[in-house]
Amino acid sequence: MYTNFLTKYHPDNTGRTDVSNKLQEAINNERFLYIPAGIYRLDKTVQINKPISIKGDFPIYNVNKKKEGTWLHFNHNRKGIEHNALRSGTIWGIELKDLGFFRNQPTPRANWQPNDADYDLYLFGVSDTYLSRLFFLNATKGIKVTSKLPIAASGRVFIDDVKGHFFKEGINIESAYDVCRISDFHAWPFWADNRYVHEYTLNHLKAIRTGRNDNPMFENIFTIFAHTGLEFYNAPEGITSKLKLSNIDFDRGTIGIHVNNVNYVTCMATAISTQCEVEYGNGKYVQNGLRIDGDYNSLQLTSFEPRLTRNAILVNGNSNQLYLASYRSVAFDYYHEGYAEVQLNGKYNDVRASGSLIQVVEKH
Repeated sequence: MYTNFLTKYHPDNTGRTDVSNKLQEAINNERFLYIPAGIYRLDKTVQINKPISIKGDFPIYNVNKKKEGTWLHFNHNRKGIEHNALRSGTIWGIELKDLGFFRNQPTPRANWQPNDADYDLYLFGVSDTYLSRLFFLNATKGIKVTSKLPIAASGRVFIDDVKGHFFKEGINIESAYDVCRISDFHAWPFWADNRYVHEYTLNHLKAIRTGRNDNPMFENIFTIFAHTGLEFYNAPEGITSKLKLSNIDFDRGTIGIHVNNVNYVTCMATAISTQCEVEYGNGKYVQNGLRIDGDYNSLQLTSFEPRLTRNAILVNGNSNQLYLASYRSVAFDYYHEGYAEVQLNGKYNDVRASGSLIQVVEKH
């Protein structure tokens, strides 16, 4: 049985006054909490320190820019909702469902940039955690999942049906020791379909980042106007191993997939399309469908289609393995500057293609 936040704790649901103390009290006291439709202003970070299920009414941001359903207004630049294992240890069993989040952001104009806000959701040391049907209206940074041994280990985090307009990061899994899943993630300019905002995100947004991540599974993902659709990076706890990736469209971005100064990443992917942005930036955002900067990485890509690129695939490093099946690039060397379809800069890089004819240029 869910406790009704509105009827038991009597918060203001119009967004006019701060209700962070009342929401914190409810989270501390309840195991199952229902937050009815409305706007709830939070002037400080809300902490989750025990297992809890929090559900709202499905959030909608309609064509008239009216918010319907349950919305939490983070009226500050700190973390929005946080679990920190340094305070309360690892938690098994957090669920957040049917909630919308928004921040205060500057009006779009030339040279626009967002407020320097922290993550809307920051989870340090969580397992068996479910984040579903969440709407991030204008997040500088969306979700971060992390851990650090021996303090706490995160794992089995399920992120499903999440959408939003993100400016620097969408989802960042920095450290997870058991399978994390992302399914049905949609990064779209809900808050402002504006060229100044697009140009900022084309320079800065990394839609999904994965650091130390063991056996993750990502599927059904769409992003637009991102600098990087998917970034592999070298986190303090390690790197990504055996990522399974499927049904992905990184549209009108700068780089589709970037193995960014990291070694020994392994990934199997199918049905991936990327397309570089050609309308804005006078060619600045036309880069690569896949870029590898590092050594000993192994990627297997089936039905991979990079569009409107310079190098469709660029490898800077040594002893990387790239296996392509049913691969097709569309309009590589888009501006006719002499870029190869596949450029290998380094030694002992191995590219193998089946069912495809590709142009490879190597420089040692």
